[in-house]
Amino acid sequence: MRTVTLDGRTYRMRDVNRIYQEQRAEAVRRQVQPTLFEVHQDLRPKAHKTAAGRFQHPTLFD
Repeated sequence: MRTVTLDGRTYRMRDVNRIYQEQRAEAVRRQVQPTLFEVHQDLRPKAHKTAAGRFQHPTLFD
């Protein structure tokens, strides 16, 4: 049986993994948050959506 010792107490890895999975599931449930502002569609060309793309393909009047 695998065990881990934390702060002088011994825990089974099975119990540690179960608690970890429960905490992850709870975090996913709480993750939904309303947006602070309206999200608009990005209308830029595909090459300009990243900083690297803007650097590689600069436009004349940007």
